[in-house]
Amino acid sequence: MKTICTLLLIISVIFAKAQTEDYVITNIGDTIRCEVNISGWGTVKYKVTGGKFEKVKLTDIKEYYHQYDDLRFRAVYRDNKPEYLRVIENGRISLYLREGSYTGLGALGALTVSPTSLYIGKGGDQVTTIKTTGLFNGDSRQQRKDALSEMLKDKPEIYNKYVAEDKFSSSQILNLVHLYNTGQPYQAPKKKPNPNEKKDDIY
Repeated sequence: MKTICTLLLIISVIFAKAQTEDYVITNIGDTIRCEVNISGWGTVKYKVTGGKFEKVKLTDIKEYYHQYDDLRFRAVYRDNKPEYLRVIENGRISLYLREGSYTGLGALGALTVSPTSLYIGKGGDQVTTIKTTGLFNGDSRQQRKDALSEMLKDKPEIYNKYVAEDKFSSSQILNLVHLYNTGQPYQAPKKKPNPNEKKDDIY
């Protein structure tokens, strides 16, 4: 739980820099510049200039990006089922976040709690769990550590770093994967400035 919370704190500042316009990528590979709207209820829509909003659907769109919040979601296969997951590290090895949800008591008294999980994928759209707050997971911690080892082995300097440090926190995984993809250690973007914040406030 602690490592997932640490990861959430790290990636919360990813909102800082908006690098490109909103876009969607279709399942045939076309990139469409557009306005992406993400509602508080999880509904995602997009529209091109002069057009009308259309719902983002797995049958049509494989990736979408919202510039203002620097959010990228990609369609991947989790447990052999397609689903949009948030991309927190993009490259030959990609990391994805699936944030937990809490439904509470419904009309029938049902309670739905979903774990917050970190997924990893390399060279494709299949992803596997690498960290989770869930109590039950098909793979053991050692199996997940071994899976990461296999992905890093083709870059011995990074693989050796992983083995030598023998750490498996979410922040460590993010740093190793970013190092693998870019050759540079991960550095969280600076937090977006708040224009309403008083400079002389003391906390």
